[in-house]
Amino acid sequence: MKLRTIWMCFLLIPVLLSAKDTFAFHASSTIDSLFNLIGQYDKGMGSVSVYKNGRKIYGRYYGYSSLEDSVQIDASTLFRIGSVSKTFTATLIFKLIEEGRLKLSDPLSKWFPLFGNARTITLQHLLTHQSGLYNFTNDAAYLSWNTGEHTREALLAKLIRYPNVFMPGTTTEYSNTNYVLLTWIAEMASGESYAHLLKRMVTDPLQLKQTFSSQPSGVVVASSYTRFKEWKKESATHESIPLGAGALLSTPDDLNLFIQGLFSGKIIGESSLKKMTTITPETMMGMGFLKAPFYERSAFGHTGGIDGFQSRLFYFPDDSVSVAITSNAVVYPLNDIMIAILSKLFGVPYLLPVFKEEVMLPEAELAKFTGTYSGPGLPIKLKVFIRDGILNAQGTGQPEFPLTSTAPTVFTFEKGGIVLEFLPAKKQLVLKQMGARFVMNKED
Repeated sequence: MKLRTIWMCFLLIPVLLSAKDTFAFHASSTIDSLFNLIGQYDKGMGSVSVYKNGRKIYGRYYGYSSLEDSVQIDASTLFRIGSVSKTFTATLIFKLIEEGRLKLSDPLSKWFPLFGNARTITLQHLLTHQSGLYNFTNDAAYLSWNTGEHTREALLAKLIRYPNVFMPGTTTEYSNTNYVLLTWIAEMASGESYAHLLKRMVTDPLQLKQTFSSQPSGVVVASSYTRFKEWKKESATHESIPLGAGALLSTPDDLNLFIQGLFSGKIIGESSLKKMTTITPETMMGMGFLKAPFYERSAFGHTGGIDGFQSRLFYFPDDSVSVAITSNAVVYPLNDIMIAILSKLFGVPYLLPVFKEEVMLPEAELAKFTGTYSGPGLPIKLKVFIRDGILNAQGTGQPEFPLTSTAPTVFTFEKGGIVLEFLPAKKQLVLKQMGARFVMNKED
């Protein structure tokens, strides 16, 4: 059970039996009501837009880019988009392939021979997360150095130290290391900086005015926040680390213009796009793309998460429709916002959520739930503890997360879709997530 992935958050959209085959979007009432509820109950902040055939058909901004200065989010607010950056990076790689500077079969050893299996790892393996290179953001020590600036040499020295996880091409395992290396390979093959490649190949041709590989001088980017009892400002990963794996800045409007332009042939050719969107069925991954189902429809895109930021960008080719969401503070899951928007887009019944008021419990009551829990069917133990008057939980090898009480023995981590129901008399808790239910026993 993975509760958090740096730079990426997987999209889970229901696959049901059928849906109306008509396109209609009457979002102004229902979707606006959803954002009003999110604001009323302080469930998140961000920006969203919907495009069809290159034209904006809906937009909404909610919350603040800076709580400290009471600056509200608007159309110009820049967000860090995390792993949605990978779609841009894969696009640049395919553009360089079209220019004859790269080939999918090029070995990693051509640029970085000191990595394990460098002779057999190809660009295609990097693009599809089949390289076997360890995902360096999974290292427990990562959060002790991610806020400091790193030169290429310093970061490369860290990446080379990790052992390979599997032989190239034998399986798929998501790794940010792949796209950091692709960033450098694009620069070395072209003789241009990543920023210049992005400008020449994407932002200038599509006239994207608010998409950058790093923060421009004098331009303010939204701060990000994590909710405990109150919103807490997150520390920022230095842009010299995620690079083309997760460092890009953008807005929902620019993201929609990018993916609409990409699928309409304004950046790369049809053959290149077909390769990018060729999906491995077991993983639903392509090259810089994920495939996500919504009833009988399918979308291509990516998700992202870095620090307190989360993002979503998905395009439905059969309908020429795209949806982009950027957020700097998440409690109510972006998946649920996406499902609400898509339901209204495609005529699927949708009910607004009912938010429950938080139940405030004294520490003496919270103490009854603390301890370490384990159970059959789960590969982890769950530690429950009190920090600063708040009940928290932490799975083995995972970041801790705060719990909100919605009843005297029921707690939620809404952003992760987790519900914990404690049974103190039985020394048990029931963990519910994504439709699964696990009974865990308290260890003595």
